[in-house]
Amino acid sequence: ATHARLTWLGEGEAYRELERSRLALEAALGEPSAVVSYPFGAAGARALALAREAGYDAGFILPDRWTGDVMAIPR
Repeated sequence: ATHARLTWLGEGEAYRELERSRLALEAALGEPSAVVSYPFGAAGARALALAREAGYDAGFILPDRWTGDVMAIPR
């Protein structure tokens, strides 16, 4: 994973980035990794959906308020 801004990547590339990141963390920690902190805090609806597809249960983003979506928790 390269910590690329997901909003600047194509759909397939963004998915692979998310999946590689999760797998690398799991390999390093020896534990499941179910939460993502989006690079630069940037993620739109597409990135949130891709993160779910890539196996994440929740995600941290930089919006200005809580929307009720666990894939976009303000940090």
